[in-house]
Amino acid sequence: MSTHIETLESFDSFQNHVSTTFCDMSCVPVEQSSVNGFQSRIQAREMSKLGVVDITSSAINVFRRKAHMSTIDSPQYLVKFQSSGEGLVRQRGQEAHLRPGDFVLCSNTEPYELHFPDHYRQIVLAVPQDALRQAVREPDSFLGQRMAANVGANGLLSQMVHSMGPMLDNMDPLLASKLENNVFDLLATALEHGQTNPRLDNDGVKTEHLFRIKAFIRKHLGDSRLCPDWIAKAHDISTRYLHMLFNDENTSVSRYIQRERVEACKSCLDDPAMDIYTITEIAFRWGFNDASHFNRVFKSSFGLTPRQYRQRHQLKND
Repeated sequence: MSTHIETLESFDSFQNHVSTTFCDMSCVPVEQSSVNGFQSRIQAREMSKLGVVDITSSAINVFRRKAHMSTIDSPQYLVKFQSSGEGLVRQRGQEAHLRPGDFVLCSNTEPYELHFPDHYRQIVLAVPQDALRQAVREPDSFLGQRMAANVGANGLLSQMVHSMGPMLDNMDPLLASKLENNVFDLLATALEHGQTNPRLDNDGVKTEHLFRIKAFIRKHLGDSRLCPDWIAKAHDISTRYLHMLFNDENTSVSRYIQRERVEACKSCLDDPAMDIYTITEIAFRWGFNDASHFNRVFKSSFGLTPRQYRQRHQLKND
């Protein structure tokens, strides 16, 4: 995990920095005369999968237009948590008026607008789109909608995101990785409970079960109890029905668990902050209990042993 802090005293510096940190966009001061006195601060932290950006500035309007769409490096959802001041966010014809504690989901693959009439602070969580789409049904349906702090798990998620930033700087990397997963799971939970779907048909019920079960698996990857029987009992379904759900996915429950565990280990081996841990320590952290078995699974998945993978990644970072 890495941390970058920038205190920017000029408007041009702010414009360049936010475009580099997030994606290309146009920033316009609320009043042209405010350019000379413009102040801002950006603190960016990169975790294994998520990015956390703490941003504050003078009054400003921000526009992500169609002309900016050609410069997307990686499709991301930007979850914008209002910390102080007020903000207005528009995307897909929706308009979210944010007050402290509220948040809104935006996509960097589509145009959006941000309007801050006075000095403000936001914490932005950058989430890979593929990851959230595996955890939440149709996350795009939330784009531009205000997620009020007093509804469901929204307030708890907002509090967690606001408090995690300073803790990350001195946190043990393995603990930070677990916190990252908890934040992601809580985001998925907040969005799931914010959905107001009509009565589900049989296929819809299966899809609902599968999403919840996959989220449960990701949350408990490091738990030695994680197995089909425990998962089925936790969701009040039969083990046979659980296996049927994954047969429709052309995989088995055990293979899915193994794939998620080896992907989590790979993310740790990608992270230079994890170099203080042995490969075995990382493997055991994510639920493997035999080093030789983990080596075989990793090589089968990625074509290299874990040691070869880590060494190759370290050379790229040098």
